[in-house]
Amino acid sequence: TMPVLGGYCGGPEGTALTGVAGHVQAILVFRGSCQHHAPVHIRDSTNSSRMTLGSIGLSTQAIARNSHFPFFNAAVIGAGPVTEMALYEIAAHVVTCVVSGSSVWTSGGAKHDPIDHISPMISEMTGEVAHAAAGMKRAQANEIVEKLLSRYEKNLDNPPKGKRYQDCHDIRTSEPSKDYRVLYEKVKKGLAGFGLKFTY
Repeated sequence: TMPVLGGYCGGPEGTALTGVAGHVQAILVFRGSCQHHAPVHIRDSTNSSRMTLGSIGLSTQAIARNSHFPFFNAAVIGAGPVTEMALYEIAAHVVTCVVSGSSVWTSGGAKHDPIDHISPMISEMTGEVAHAAAGMKRAQANEIVEKLLSRYEKNLDNPPKGKRYQDCHDIRTSEPSKDYRVLYEKVKKGLAGFGLKFTY
């Protein structure tokens, strides 16, 4: 389900309720094997904003506490590949979801709008942050997400589009460019400074 914060769902609370209702719908009506939970904000078309992350955390905790049906939260970020903002958005989303009790899944960047603005490095960051956040207390996670939001939320209305896949990866090997790997490691080091304990 993809409830829209600011649309018919209302604010963060109504969007959280709609997300929980969507979980029940996935089981009883659609007879699915899992639920894809991805509320987005009506204005910036992402789910990395402060209000959307709050709504995701609330609905995810309710679902995880009361249901054994598999579900995962999907990130919809504003910035594109080879930008610090994209990696910060992913980290904020993943920390919120993992400490609230869901699996995570990620996709492309730049609001899924420009062609080819997707990168395996965004998925790599998702996996690394998910492992680093596992077992973390929610109070600590909240502090980390607050720090991450301070790095990017002012740019959500006009995020950097970044680069196309073929401009930042070797299309034969899928290896990222040197600049991209350097940026990735720089952001990862900063995240470790916030308290995320990376295992690799």
